[in-house]
Amino acid sequence: DLLFCGQSDEEVRKAMTIAKEILINLNFRINDKKQEGPVPVIDFCGMRLSSAGVTPSPSRTVLSEAAIDNALQIFTKGLPFHPKNKKSKRRKLPVREYRTAWLRSWTGVANYMRGWLTPRILAATDILQRALKDFGDHNVEDGDVRLSEHIDRVPSAFREVMGYYMSGVPCMSLYSEADTDHVATILISDGNQHSWSGFVLRVVAQGSDSNDEHPLLLGSPSLNELLGCEKPIAVLPMKIFGGRFSKLESTLSSTTRERMALLLLLEAAKTLLLPPVYSITDNANCTKEWCSFDQLNYGSWHSRYMIFQSYVDG
Repeated sequence: DLLFCGQSDEEVRKAMTIAKEILINLNFRINDKKQEGPVPVIDFCGMRLSSAGVTPSPSRTVLSEAAIDNALQIFTKGLPFHPKNKKSKRRKLPVREYRTAWLRSWTGVANYMRGWLTPRILAATDILQRALKDFGDHNVEDGDVRLSEHIDRVPSAFREVMGYYMSGVPCMSLYSEADTDHVATILISDGNQHSWSGFVLRVVAQGSDSNDEHPLLLGSPSLNELLGCEKPIAVLPMKIFGGRFSKLESTLSSTTRERMALLLLLEAAKTLLLPPVYSITDNANCTKEWCSFDQLNYGSWHSRYMIFQSYVDG
């Protein structure tokens, strides 16, 4: 699905026309019957997009432990499950097909949040993904022991994923690029011998009616001083990134790997960066002039370094 936003209906129609031409030239088939808009407000994947920004718009207004238990009972007991977006005639199906549909639906929800999931929750999501693969594989017979193992493992993995969602952290990623409360973007990166990870944080000014006691809103006087903002500020988690270094990259110095982690984070997150952009790292050499970066100043690393020079203010 493609969503287009603009300052007027005419801008949106123009963008849609250009996109349609590009897709047709790439041999994609366009179904005009499924085209909607322009409209002032649209609900998509549990989000409501409007001129005011992005806000939650869930079909289930209250998400509780009981709701999670009810959803899980459908899988464990093999009860009928029909995705809400499927309008075809409902008929009685084998239990395995109900479980496959359930896994496909909930794995899609987990993957939709993938950019905000921690390594532990990603591992739980992978359990759901592997179960979906085997349940949907017609070469795996109904009596296969793998299916029984998945039925035993899926409940705990599902609770892990949904428990994390209920914590509220993934929902904190909602933002509007036109938000006048935006103060800065902060990048936090780290790299060890074999892998790297990074967070994108959005700093916003809080209104007078905001709740300063909220456990997920962070801020400090030193951050106010650094950013030159006199208003109370909040730091919202935007997205999590990470990956593994190659064997060659793993042999480089710790300082080089720390710098590589920052560059990889910048490349992955550049569409989320609103100026000014500041980076935070636990390696002091990353804050100094990168005179020793010649060993990586080529090819894709040179391009990433140019992104660093263009985006990072401090």
